[in-house]
Amino acid sequence: MTAPEYLVEIMTKRHSMALDVAKRRSKAIIPYVRHATGYVEQSLAGPPELAFLPAYYAILDLMKVYILLGPRHADLTHHRHHGMSYKVHSKSGSRPESVGDPVFTRPS
Repeated sequence: MTAPEYLVEIMTKRHSMALDVAKRRSKAIIPYVRHATGYVEQSLAGPPELAFLPAYYAILDLMKVYILLGPRHADLTHHRHHGMSYKVHSKSGSRPESVGDPVFTRPS
């Protein structure tokens, strides 16, 4: 499903998406599909006691694909972190400089 033409065809026929919109969204979707595929391969090839971790990340990437196919696709860029996060420049001096885990950043 990483072939752009095939993905665009699915998006226009099954999801009734306009051709220009499907082409634009396919550019955002394909990297997530590639990453998910790699995580699944890693999960299947690794030791059983650790297989859940790459499978978990594969599921996260596939959920991002699902979101990008739906009406709330624009929301994906507004929710880039999971876990604990806070403002780095807060008045409290007891907080470290780094924040959150950028799980929702677009893979390259």
